[in-house]
Amino acid sequence: MTQRPLIPENTQDPWQIIDTPWGEMEAWRASTLATGTMGALAQVAAIVRNDAAELEKKTVAFDAKKASVLRTVNKLLNFMSRVDALTSRVEALEAQRKAEMAAQRKLDEEAIELPPDLDRPQDLPPAKIGDNAPSPQWPCWPLFWPLCSSTGIIPRPPSGMD
Repeated sequence: MTQRPLIPENTQDPWQIIDTPWGEMEAWRASTLATGTMGALAQVAAIVRNDAAELEKKTVAFDAKKASVLRTVNKLLNFMSRVDALTSRVEALEAQRKAEMAAQRKLDEEAIELPPDLDRPQDLPPAKIGDNAPSPQWPCWPLFWPLCSSTGIIPRPPSGMD
């Protein structure tokens, strides 16, 4: 069994001129630039990864703040609509009160004329209020009571009431 070497042997000539993305140069110089560039690319990738993670955290925090602000604005709009409704109700009641006060002022300004017999002082004591309806001989039905009191005629009782 043969063991593979950990570092493969480089059989290329390090002074050989090769074509690279940076132009034509020696192989050792191109290898050094590529190694340094690859290290720089790894650093750039790490920076981009860190920036993306930081941006994601900021985006989540911004979305949470945005949702909180939207809830607050919605509550404020709801409150403002209720205040507007109450304001319109108060304005309507105030307009109604002003209209009633104007009508009352108009009624208060009108002169009231009393009937001629109420203008003179009442010298007689008032008569006692009593029941002037005739008392029937039988219990008068409430249906017939207006007839009994207005005409003075007592109607015949229904059969079976004698």
